[in-house]
Amino acid sequence: LKIKVEASSDPDNCLSIYDAAGSNIATLFPAEHSTGQAVYEWNGKSASGVTVNPGFYYYKSLSGKVSGKVVKVM
Repeated sequence: LKIKVEASSDPDNCLSIYDAAGSNIATLFPAEHSTGQAVYEWNGKSASGVTVNPGFYYYKSLSGKVSGKVVKVM
């Protein structure tokens, strides 16, 4: 899954993925970064490499300025 967000000038800003219960599932670093936009890729797995169940997952940047929702299907 690709997540595109407006980005700060900091290319090292990461996104944390959370499940509906608020547990941290994974931390993502930008796969691509250009002025004004960063692209993060999530493989649908937890930090330990386990494929997560389909459902709603939420992301939030380390800076707290970016947040949103992503749906994992299948």
